[in-house]
Amino acid sequence: IDFSRVIAGAMAARLLAELGAEVLSVTSPTLLDWALSFHLLFNAGKRSVTLDFTTPEGKQTLWALLEKFQPDALVLNYRSLEVAQAAGLDPTTVRGRFPGLVYSYLNGYGITGEWQIRPAFEQVVQAVTGIQTTYGQGGRPRLLPIPILDIGSGLLGAYAALLGLYK
Repeated sequence: IDFSRVIAGAMAARLLAELGAEVLSVTSPTLLDWALSFHLLFNAGKRSVTLDFTTPEGKQTLWALLEKFQPDALVLNYRSLEVAQAAGLDPTTVRGRFPGLVYSYLNGYGITGEWQIRPAFEQVVQAVTGIQTTYGQGGRPRLLPIPILDIGSGLLGAYAALLGLYK
């Protein structure tokens, strides 16, 4: 089950779908901040549903959906685990109901430290890591024309989920 937003997590779940997994993408009906092209590209091969699980009724529906779907793996890339906890999707809560579930959490800057809750959009991470400076070849920093960090993180996220499933 895929609770990702934007590219990295969605790429991980898409790769799992390409490898044969039945993937359900759950997105918020009020936070559809994806461009249509991103949705088409990174949700290919998945079933999808919109659900507002910030309300008590929505959370009840979410847990009924999870009980019916019985996922083996969960992919999430919220900015922080605190956001996941507020939604009831933190590792402790989810594993309390699905003990064998593989929980794959992708975060741009990790789960500790002062950067953990900062936005990790491709452009920002390329700037922070110096990729834009290198790609600019000594001139003005330039953004790589492809989201290489998001896609690479997604590939590693899928690999981590597969390792968890294998174990």
